[in-house]
Amino acid sequence: MNALALAALLAAPAAGGEAAKTFQAPRAPDFSVATVLGAPVKKVAGLKDFAGKVVYLEFWATWCPPCVAGIPRTNRLIDKLAGEPVVFLFVTDEPASKIEPFLAKREVKAWVGLDEEKKTLGPYKVKARPRGYLIGKDGSLLASISPEALEEADVRAALAGTFKPRPVTWDSPKPSAKPARSAKGPAAGKPALELTVSTGPVESRRTETGGLAVMGVTGHSLRSAVAWAWDVSETVVLVSDEPAYSVNVSLEASRDFTPEEGRPMVQGALQTALGVKVVPETQEMEVYVLSASSEPGAPRPPLGAEDAYPGLMSWGEGRLLGVVRIPEAAKALDRELGRPVVDETGLLGLYSFDLEWKGGDAADRARVFAEIGLRFTPARRPVRLYRVLR
Repeated sequence: MNALALAALLAAPAAGGEAAKTFQAPRAPDFSVATVLGAPVKKVAGLKDFAGKVVYLEFWATWCPPCVAGIPRTNRLIDKLAGEPVVFLFVTDEPASKIEPFLAKREVKAWVGLDEEKKTLGPYKVKARPRGYLIGKDGSLLASISPEALEEADVRAALAGTFKPRPVTWDSPKPSAKPARSAKGPAAGKPALELTVSTGPVESRRTETGGLAVMGVTGHSLRSAVAWAWDVSETVVLVSDEPAYSVNVSLEASRDFTPEEGRPMVQGALQTALGVKVVPETQEMEVYVLSASSEPGAPRPPLGAEDAYPGLMSWGEGRLLGVVRIPEAAKALDRELGRPVVDETGLLGLYSFDLEWKGGDAADRARVFAEIGLRFTPARRPVRLYRVLR
């Protein structure tokens, strides 16, 4: 990653502006899907196949934890809209050999399109996942709405023709890994890496994007943006006065990179753009210690499958789903418990979690975790905190 050129476009907090002008929705880019699974059709020849129907087009992948995490929510939305002229179409560029076993294990009520030739991903300039687009009954492109932000009211407004269109900002095309060189010397053209930080109005919805060459967040508070950039729980980020704006961050590269490679650059740009300084410190405080039962023959969380994609798919409010190491699972529980969770299980390796309990019900949570040999104990421990100075 050190060899990549960095272009950081750092915007100041947004100020009030003129009222937005009326926006006319353009025609949605046409597309085709060679193979469709779980649907009354076997393929999609183009937008003409959806005449008179609202379409929610989502680009996803089995390797994308947020994509998989959002499936149950989309299933519930499909149930609420049963009988309406609306189609939910999930499109991936993965092969049937990858998708069919996935569908055999997990319920997906949307149509699932296989687009290995990128005849849909191409027109929609897809680089990151998940991506979602709401298309009107007349084929107009109404908005780009992430799966976790799409509401039943959005779809019903599109059905009624009352949805207010929103301008769509496309993913940037992936820059060439080998930019053309001029006869005079250095490479010209777009930088191999582009990092942007901006602010906007406080949002009630926030999203997080990840992919093979992109990472970012939109609509996050300062606290949650710092937590994301430093890869820690919001419970260990200290912000004395939360600013009245939301934070957006986007990091895109010409080659694949890991979040670990991207975070140091995001951390530096975030502090520079927002005029803050994040200072680590250690304090002793009240925590929950996550420990493993020492009883002979006590149960343990199941080990993650060798071919499982590491990462959490869903967490919080009574849910923990994914294949992660124990410290990652502990961090995911911080927000619901209201204080840091410290891993003292001594368990190493990747474990598979698929747990549900009544959100906020400590007794039910304790019961569910006891079934896999884990327990929570209130204690005091030194904790690494991240103080945001403005």
